[in-house]
Amino acid sequence: MKALRENSLLFAALTAFTIVSGSRFPLTVFVISLLVWHHRVHASRPLFALLLFLMLVRIHLPEINAEKGIVTEVKSSYAVISDGLNRTMLKGEREVEYGDVVRVTGEYEPVTSVPGFFAFDFAAYCRHKRIYASAGEYAVEGHAFSLRYFIERRIRQLPESLQPLLYKVLLQRTADKDQTGWLFEHGLSLTAMASFLEAVLGFFLREKARRRISLTVLVLLGIIYHFPVSITLSILLRCFPKAERKQKNGCVLAAILFLYPYAVCSLSFLMPAVILTCRIMELSKLKQNWLRMIVMSVCSHHIAVITSILYPLVRLYSGLVTLVCWLLLAFPLPLVGQMLRKGDALLLGMDAFGLNGSVLGVGLILYALTVSLLPQGKYHDMLLNISLTVFLALGLFHPLGEVTFINVGQGDSILIRQPFNTHNILIDTGKPSAKGLLEDMLEGKGITKIHTLIITHQDNDHSGNMEYIIERFHPDRVTTNEGQCIELKYLHSYS
Repeated sequence: MKALRENSLLFAALTAFTIVSGSRFPLTVFVISLLVWHHRVHASRPLFALLLFLMLVRIHLPEINAEKGIVTEVKSSYAVISDGLNRTMLKGEREVEYGDVVRVTGEYEPVTSVPGFFAFDFAAYCRHKRIYASAGEYAVEGHAFSLRYFIERRIRQLPESLQPLLYKVLLQRTADKDQTGWLFEHGLSLTAMASFLEAVLGFFLREKARRRISLTVLVLLGIIYHFPVSITLSILLRCFPKAERKQKNGCVLAAILFLYPYAVCSLSFLMPAVILTCRIMELSKLKQNWLRMIVMSVCSHHIAVITSILYPLVRLYSGLVTLVCWLLLAFPLPLVGQMLRKGDALLLGMDAFGLNGSVLGVGLILYALTVSLLPQGKYHDMLLNISLTVFLALGLFHPLGEVTFINVGQGDSILIRQPFNTHNILIDTGKPSAKGLLEDMLEGKGITKIHTLIITHQDNDHSGNMEYIIERFHPDRVTTNEGQCIELKYLHSYS
């Protein structure tokens, strides 16, 4: 056990590797992890093997659907019911609320997603959360006690000018996903509220008293929100204030992965994990920012440069916003709400000011070579940040011209890129439900501009996202006329 604690970061890393790859290659992952542990650690091998085996069992549990349960999640396009162990997604037209007791009356359909290198694998995400099927037919049989239900009812009673902000901050729900903000979307603003309270109370109370207050606040938030990843992680960290930092952080990260395997690729886990690891390794602030930008690039294909640089301040501000929103439930002051909306607009503007693109491209090899050649010294960490920004801004992670047939399910969408995104042509946009897949591909390639948009015909599975592409990527030319010749600098295309 002592060896496990002393090497907890390695254990957490191997646990993450098991979650990511164990569903497809369980035996291979098991053997590789054991060999790595045997090579680096010369103790606790049976215990490590047992824990690794339990994780593999955890991610291969039999698929069981909840036939009747309580609504625990309400999103803009679906809801989730849980019976305590199993879950089912609801995708019918009937609206449900937090705390509703729902029974599935129709057939189950498997949760699927269209595969793609840059696409978010929604089906895998749901499987890790033990959601294997969705149902379109269901009946509401009653209502159970739910604090979020009372929060939602209270929000509906407030002036309409306050409702969108309160829905976004307190219930993580907006009509437009682009208006959510990643700190609020991933629950990081909730833990930031506890940190903000702890910072303010530092002027009045001793460390032990303010830690107890922040822990109490986090537990209450955990009860309200069913203990999401970010809150559970913060609670565990505060429960062992005297433990050695490296051992505590590694053990907490490993525990979170055991409890929430689906969080391994989410910002709600990775952003705190980066911060904790940087503290253990005592990295500079510039190197911490470099790692934050890489995590943003891999997870969301977009780096909010200003938000990343000012992350500690922005996080505390989001905590202040969350705290004030809670107070607005009791004291609905429109003037305060108006000030918060302006502050929220500023945060969204900072998030929007950034760079699109994923570092996972052919140019990653060139970037790794560039980083290895950077001179060591006073300005090394600054050069890391500058080099990453330049590579993303110039499209060097995806430098080659290519033709990509985007997998949008039923329908078509073809992307033709010239080197370094100097000219991008998109032929058809797929159906409306493929908007996320299309967006992931374009942002993953670092595309901010579609120069030519071609719609071969007006069927919904070919032109379903045309308006979105025009609004977001501002094409220089759009053609929907069959047989029209489009002359380009290097290409001749016919639609």
